[in-house]
Amino acid sequence: QPIRQKTPELFLLVKDKIVHFMANSHYKRDDGVALDGEDIFYELGPQILRSDKPFIFTQKQSRTNGLSFVYQMKEGTITASNIHSYIQQVKQIGKKK
Repeated sequence: QPIRQKTPELFLLVKDKIVHFMANSHYKRDDGVALDGEDIFYELGPQILRSDKPFIFTQKQSRTNGLSFVYQMKEGTITASNIHSYIQQVKQIGKKK
């Protein structure tokens, strides 16, 4: 999945296989997982997104704000610091099995 920026001209290849997205970056997967932030680094080889700036991570009805993150794209795991999360559960309609 590519990382999109609202102003695509504001990215810079910092060094071999690391791309620096400097402003208004947005990453979204097909399953609805999304990440918005500033000053994001993308390591091409291991497919890792990271930033030491505030971010917003959303998944379905859940939303998490934090001050920094490391997102392992291959594993689908995120490590973050100083987070605040809002998790909304969706009621299931129908019989339990």
